[in-house]
Amino acid sequence: MKQVLLSVFTILCIQTFSQDQLKAKIEYQEAEAAYSEERYEEAIQKLATAETLLGKWAPNISYLTITSLDKLCDYENPKDKHLPHLTKEVDAYMKFSNANEDNVVEDKFKTVYNIQKIINRLKETEAFKTMPEYLAGYNDTNYTDYTTKIASYLKAVEKGNSMAMVRLGFLNYFGMKGVKNYPEAMSWFKKAAAKENATALEYLGNMYSYGYGSSEDYGQAIQWYTKAVNAGSTEALNAIGRLYNYGGINLEKNTAEALAWYTKAATKGHGASMYNIGLLYERGTGVAKSNEEAFAWFKKSADHGYYYGMQKVSKCYEEGIGVTKNLDLAIEYIQKAIDANK
Repeated sequence: MKQVLLSVFTILCIQTFSQDQLKAKIEYQEAEAAYSEERYEEAIQKLATAETLLGKWAPNISYLTITSLDKLCDYENPKDKHLPHLTKEVDAYMKFSNANEDNVVEDKFKTVYNIQKIINRLKETEAFKTMPEYLAGYNDTNYTDYTTKIASYLKAVEKGNSMAMVRLGFLNYFGMKGVKNYPEAMSWFKKAAAKENATALEYLGNMYSYGYGSSEDYGQAIQWYTKAVNAGSTEALNAIGRLYNYGGINLEKNTAEALAWYTKAATKGHGASMYNIGLLYERGTGVAKSNEEAFAWFKKSADHGYYYGMQKVSKCYEEGIGVTKNLDLAIEYIQKAIDANK
């Protein structure tokens, strides 16, 4: 009798396990579909369910989780809510890869490895910001004589601090005592860029985009912005979108491409990109004109703290553009804009 009961129990356990495996497969397939439709939050939730049903960590689930989190994570914000989860998954995937070389897909490994490098550079950058020599320069408020500030940054540079290189670039880019020195700024940005500093790469894009210290060249700007994106810059995603939106020297206008880049940045919570998408819908540029869709994007932008988004939302509520007129909300959002601009 005990043997019969044991056999029945074993069969039931196998059936339950098989059902859970099947459910996990379904959740994974639904996660793939959500990912392909750019519903990354939903994909992550379904992948977590799949892993729970499976009862163990799985490389395919981890990889899709990593790539979904990568789409959402703003690497320029060290406190981004997705970063801890992403870091944990990357560490687990790399540990698995090191122990199972023969079972790793090379392209997937490269993707995860590049994300790991971005995370490591982010940690390095945060560490650079706590270096005493860097802090001495950063906290020096004597703006009539920059000698001490520059000397402190140079000491940090001697220790390989790329953020100090960026700060020296900023001093020349924005100007000391009202005097700007773009060639010197470019020199420092390029030194930091050689260390794959995302901010330096982004500002080199800016210099070619606006013709600061060089001739205006959108093609060159795109190259630097793309390197910045690969180093984890969200701002550069928006910048590439802007260049394609307007077109210029060595770059043809392409609103579809602009929308694609704006959307990548917006997915990471970039308020200015959300605003720019709203403008496309407001004007009917490259998309069907829609005041309702424009308002939705302006509202997202405002709710992410973007000043111009708040202004637009206030105007929309005031005039009933794409939304029901509401003077109370118009006042609320213009007040938010005023507070944000203080």
